[in-house]
Amino acid sequence: MNAVGQPISRVDGRLKVTGDARYTADIRLEAIVHAAIVYSTIANGRTVSIDTAAAENAPGVLAVLTHENMPRMKALPWSHLRPQGQTYLPLQDDQIHYAGQPAQARCPDRRLCKA
Repeated sequence: MNAVGQPISRVDGRLKVTGDARYTADIRLEAIVHAAIVYSTIANGRTVSIDTAAAENAPGVLAVLTHENMPRMKALPWSHLRPQGQTYLPLQDDQIHYAGQPAQARCPDRRLCKA
């Protein structure tokens, strides 16, 4: 069958053109917490210490995660889908491999987040 130049019936076409289609972003999740990532400002090095006191004491902050208290994740095999082809997992050790690497995650209270 040659489809070139022929109309194609689209199951979701009417929903999309009328604005009634539902997308993943339209789904409201309850009890969700957002995190703010703090990125490294150096290209290569080691994290000697991170002073998290101010962030931990800020109003509404639930947690501040660093390589020191982040739950350990299972290492994954290399994949071209990872940023910069990285083979390591962020926030798992004190090594900084590139500028802009995630170095800390701050989790504020969900009531302070605007959805």
